[in-house]
Amino acid sequence: MFTSRSFAKKFGQGSTSQGRGYTPLWPWKACFYTILGLGIALVVSALLLILANAWKVDTVKVDGAEKFSADALLYAAGISADDSMMSFGERGVTEKLQAVHPLIRDVRIKRSLNGTVTLQVSEEENVYYTCLRSNFYLISAEDLKVMGVASEGDLFKSYGAMYIGFPEEARLTVGKKVEFAYLPYEPVSAPEEVATYEVETEEADEEFAYVWDFVNTVCDSSLSGHITGMELSDRYDLYLVYDGYIRIRFGNTQDMDRKLRLAEDILQKENDGEKIPAEMDVSATKGTYREIPDLSLPAWAMP
Repeated sequence: MFTSRSFAKKFGQGSTSQGRGYTPLWPWKACFYTILGLGIALVVSALLLILANAWKVDTVKVDGAEKFSADALLYAAGISADDSMMSFGERGVTEKLQAVHPLIRDVRIKRSLNGTVTLQVSEEENVYYTCLRSNFYLISAEDLKVMGVASEGDLFKSYGAMYIGFPEEARLTVGKKVEFAYLPYEPVSAPEEVATYEVETEEADEEFAYVWDFVNTVCDSSLSGHITGMELSDRYDLYLVYDGYIRIRFGNTQDMDRKLRLAEDILQKENDGEKIPAEMDVSATKGTYREIPDLSLPAWAMP
């Protein structure tokens, strides 16, 4: 039952758990301050929106770009004079640039009060590319993320990308890291049953770890600056193409340090700079080197 005594007990001074000296707000005052706060917030938001629309782009600049011209990047970014300064963000601009120029790794936007917008661009330094199921993919050497896909590989080759031939179990999706997974197949003898490839380990990424072991070991050697590409689809017949005309066969990934030293020694003895196509085999204890003028090399090794 509501009485003046119960009202005083609930709202009176010193009668709550706050202790002496506590002065509670009357209900109408609490509502008033709540409405006042909301009103102020709305007014401030409206003012910020007006100021944002009034803050226009005057000049757009690009910093950090080496592989692409500033004009090409500005055109792809779609930012022009008289645009609102708050009408674009870093994520959207980055996606626009990467869609046209996949070597763009990241974009930071700096806005100045005088209307100057600066796009601070970072580019991929080292990249790989591959062809899998008729599509060509560009891959970052830094984090192994797939950066782009195309129907032809000439553009990626023009970036100075090194070719890597992956096993068919590779999974390549733009925006994600390279992964490996097993492919199911239907045996001819029993088409109604679905079998899977026999593997030595349960995890595909473990099974195909030899790919990155080989790539990293070779790229850390003295051969790294001369590698046109590598074919790693068969773990027992791994090979690379040196300077576009020498195929070097390694067999598997065992004893790689010895094989690399052997390849370096043979190159110093046999490579006289004439660029006659040749095949070297360092998979055995003693390496071999044969000049083969009509040597058939994969398409990715062609200039």
